[in-house]
Amino acid sequence: MAIALFAILAIIIVTPTVSRFSEQQHELRAVRAELENVQQHTRELEVEKALWNDPDYVRAQARVRLGYVVPGQRLFVGADPNEGTAQEQLEERVATVNRERRANTPWYITGWDSITIAGNSVDGQIDNPDEAPMYTPPTPQPQDATQPAGETPADGSAPAPAEQPAEPPAEEPAPEDAANQAPNTAPAQDTAPAPEGE
Repeated sequence: MAIALFAILAIIIVTPTVSRFSEQQHELRAVRAELENVQQHTRELEVEKALWNDPDYVRAQARVRLGYVVPGQRLFVGADPNEGTAQEQLEERVATVNRERRANTPWYITGWDSITIAGNSVDGQIDNPDEAPMYTPPTPQPQDATQPAGETPADGSAPAPAEQPAEPPAEEPAPEDAANQAPNTAPAQDTAPAPEGE
């Protein structure tokens, strides 16, 4: 009986100590992993700092990131048709930011903002003091002057009407025999060559 009580007492005393030791070991492993990540990031930043001290690297980054060139050079920028126009890329980025903002905004704030915005309008403009995410329909783009007439534009809008060619001026029939006509007389109005065989 005394041995059982001693065993129970030992379990009661040792169990919290062992669990605390296990938690501390887990925290120690997490802190060491975080320390290793911070040290790795510090090494990467030191390498990048050394690169930024190199003038050739700075010039290359200015050319790539900002589009700068040395005087006398020409910069050629290629456009990828799969990425779309600059306006389409801007609209996509705005839509992405609005989606992320709405996803990160709590539902009750979004609901309250929609109640606050509903019905408020000043001169046709929606009053949105908290800048809550809102849907704005895209505006139609004007017809591109370089688009050939009759072809469907890339944005799917209706093609521009084809221009009708101007009618050529009516030509006077050439006289068949200049020797048969008098020099000061006008040619006959309805003269047609006679069919052969009559």
